[in-house]
Amino acid sequence: MLRKVPKLLKPNYRFSLRSSWKSTKTPDAFSKHGERETLEENLSPEVFKLLVETKTIYKNRLKLVEVTVHDRIQSYKKGYIEKAVLLNEETAAKIAQSIQIHSRGDRNTTFFDGEGGLCQIAAIVSKIGLFKEVCVLEKDMCLDSLHEYAKSKYLDPSVPVYDLNLTKVAVDGGYEKQRFVSPLLKYLPSGDVSEEVPASTIVTTASHGFVKYLISRMLHRDNPFGEFYSSRPEFFLIVTARTYFHLCCGINDAEPSHNKLTEEEMRIKNKLVPMNAQLSKVYNVIFQVYFDFCLVDVLPRKSYFPWKPHKRYAWNNAERLSNTRGVDKLYEENHNRLMLMYVRPKRPKDLEMIGNPAYFEYFLTRILQRKTRRIVGVFEEWSSGWGLLIVEAGFTIFDEVRDLDLEDLLQLFHLLKNIPNFEQSNFVAEANMAFKANHETEDIDELLVDKFRINLWRKISKGADSNENISKKV
Repeated sequence: MLRKVPKLLKPNYRFSLRSSWKSTKTPDAFSKHGERETLEENLSPEVFKLLVETKTIYKNRLKLVEVTVHDRIQSYKKGYIEKAVLLNEETAAKIAQSIQIHSRGDRNTTFFDGEGGLCQIAAIVSKIGLFKEVCVLEKDMCLDSLHEYAKSKYLDPSVPVYDLNLTKVAVDGGYEKQRFVSPLLKYLPSGDVSEEVPASTIVTTASHGFVKYLISRMLHRDNPFGEFYSSRPEFFLIVTARTYFHLCCGINDAEPSHNKLTEEEMRIKNKLVPMNAQLSKVYNVIFQVYFDFCLVDVLPRKSYFPWKPHKRYAWNNAERLSNTRGVDKLYEENHNRLMLMYVRPKRPKDLEMIGNPAYFEYFLTRILQRKTRRIVGVFEEWSSGWGLLIVEAGFTIFDEVRDLDLEDLLQLFHLLKNIPNFEQSNFVAEANMAFKANHETEDIDELLVDKFRINLWRKISKGADSNENISKKV
């Protein structure tokens, strides 16, 4: 059972949020003034005063800017849609309850609250007593006054708060590629790639870009600088409806599972979702193959501040004129909901059939490039006569890429790998070139690598407890 913690928010809100807006006029609740009124009505006077009167300093280019904590949070409106602060204890309790139900962690697991801010999730999870240690990852240390308030009221003062923005980690990883040493490694306890009990549990609001980063690191988990090289952590990711439907590669009823599912039950449930050609992007399909996942709860977006109205965009950031084109209408209808997903990497034994991940990634990149192409034609482009093998396997010359489901894609890749002299084919040469272009960089920061190795050695030689957290900076 969850223990009670001091109430920070009242359950009711003055403004109701509609799922969509026909006009371009922004509702009052989304204005700075309207949102401040909402906070004043629902927050305790003490917390509201903390937000509007406490000053913080941040760097804007070369200038140091002093603003209130409230104004700092309001500046997030210009950022990515998931950049927000949880200020609702009721929602924090819902998240903590889902973690208690669905987590595979125990007293050997370190828990990371990636929401930071008022540290409400960390406080509730600490009182549950499920994990060995509780830590907070803060994306914006300008909110340190909120941490201090939490520790003075309801959060164990010994809980460490680390300066770590997971979205920035994903961006930096995209630039540095395979040589990137994630700062998250300094805090993650070591484990095993096949562990049943996770060495770490992480809850965080996640952009689609951050999920793609996890997918890339998982795809190439043999990289010793990756988060999945020596562990199999579990994640509770809070994502938008758009990100959720993309990761499902299709549209489902978004009905959460309130009871813990086994890995096999997750896979069976996910297979029931019909693939949507528009959502079947390369990394979405890889996510389906490499991770077990399920929806565990649906959260109100209005618990996160600042509030951001839905915007519909097309290619090149040109706003769409149509109200019905694509799946935009679905995203708009679900704009006020955030999806809490349980996500965990599969074990190596579950992925043995994939073999070389560079081949699998390139195969999906090529075959999903244009959904109206015929499968036989795609294989014939790689080598004359390969199309006949596809027909012999049961496909027809009229089958198109958009007709395939996940099992079909895996079957085709398995057929491809087992073609005689496959390693000497044009496909392999193209795949290796694509890997070098997309994941390797010519210049290696040897000093950074050496520092990481020294830090890693210190961590290993610290003692018999391999899960001990060594937080010295690289």
